[in-house]
Amino acid sequence: MFQQSRRRLIIPFVAPQFILYTIFVFLPLVATVFYGFTDWRGFGNAWEWAGTRNFHIIWNDGNFHKAMRNAAYLLAVGGLIVFIPALFFAWALQTSIKGHRFFQFIILSPLVIAASVAGLMWKWMYNPTQGLINPALEGMGLESLTRPWLGDPKFALTAIIIASAWHGLGTWVLLISAGIDQIPPDLPDAARTDGSGDWQVFRYITLPLLWEVLRILIVLWIIQALQAFTFIFVMTGPYGVGGPLSSTEVMGTYVYKMAFTDFNWGYASALATSMLVGILILSLLVNRLTFRETIEY
Repeated sequence: MFQQSRRRLIIPFVAPQFILYTIFVFLPLVATVFYGFTDWRGFGNAWEWAGTRNFHIIWNDGNFHKAMRNAAYLLAVGGLIVFIPALFFAWALQTSIKGHRFFQFIILSPLVIAASVAGLMWKWMYNPTQGLINPALEGMGLESLTRPWLGDPKFALTAIIIASAWHGLGTWVLLISAGIDQIPPDLPDAARTDGSGDWQVFRYITLPLLWEVLRILIVLWIIQALQAFTFIFVMTGPYGVGGPLSSTEVMGTYVYKMAFTDFNWGYASALATSMLVGILILSLLVNRLTFRETIEY
């Protein structure tokens, strides 16, 4: 009787979240998958069942294939730019270095800036005539490195990746630091007592015990990177989103163009569904490949 009363008490607390999740997540997801099988052109237009035609078009859509390659580049390069410094800073901030609080502030302060604001700030910094980066390079005698960063197809995506990594680095530092905090301090202390250096402690103790946290963060990064949109939209938009010459076009921006520029909502829904399935499969695959037996400590 008491257990039944407790279960009834849970319902008023769970119901609001369940209703909100259903309205804003589950129903739009179902609608997206459904409209991917239609030729819908947006609200106010009739639609007809198209079957798998939209998905067949995706196989031959060179623009989407280029967007996938750009997304893969963002995933790989952005992962290196984010995880290596984040791992180093998280580990370094665990030690008693001078200026600990100052470095912590420098790393975490970008988190309080909205992504759209950060994108506009970096867009201005990359400006070849009014920004800060080219004049700084010229002041250091590196004129050969100056260029129209966001106007050069060879460097535009890399420039956006750097801006995005700067903004999100603090998040990954915090998450990795939380994982390091879970490691019993007796283990690295004992290793140092036996004569191990900091690098040996990090490589043979910290990194193996941190692996479970890292593999989860890698999957989260895959999900985030393949859905990249905000920085690219702010720094290349609103009219030239994905430019120049589609060099910064990723899957998210291509879906946006199909929906809000071409008003081909049926095809955009098919693209979004394909993204969902692709991200799910890749995440499960990476999670499987990086699985290791849990280390007890």
